[in-house]
This record gives sequence, structure tokens and C-alpha cells, in this order.
Amino acid sequence: MIQQHAPHHDLEGSRKAIIRAARRAAEIARRHNQPLVLWRDGKIVEIMPGDLPPLPDMAPIKKQLLSKPARELDE
Repeated sequence: MIQQHAPHHDLEGSRKAIIRAARRAAEIARRHNQPLVLWRDGKIVEIMPGDLPPLPDMAPIKKQLLSKPARELDE
């Protein structure tokens, strides 16, 4: 039997790793009562960890990740 591999086998598990890192960053920000700094719609924004929706086991491919409007940072 021939085994087939994902076209980008070097990226296997990367979505779970990104979600794991996002959870860790949100937890640290929550502990220190600090916002997360994210890139959204071409702008840098601050999001409080409590304003993020629960993170799934797998990263959504195309889904709105923020449940509340973000506050834009002044440059």
C-alpha cells in the first residue's frame, strides 16, 4: 500500500502550534491585565484577552477571530 502525505508535510501541526501560542499569549496578557497587540485589517490594534472568543482546537481558515471591535493604536 502506498502512503500519501500532505502536500506540505513540513507544516503539519503548525495550526495547533499557533493556537497553543495564542492561548499562552492570552493567558499571560490576562494575568497581567494587559491587551494583546494584533494586526487586523491592515492596522495594529489592542485587544483585551477577555474580548477574544474561545480558541478552537484547530485554527479556523477564514473566520472572524474577534468578537468585539478592536481599539486602534495611535502611531
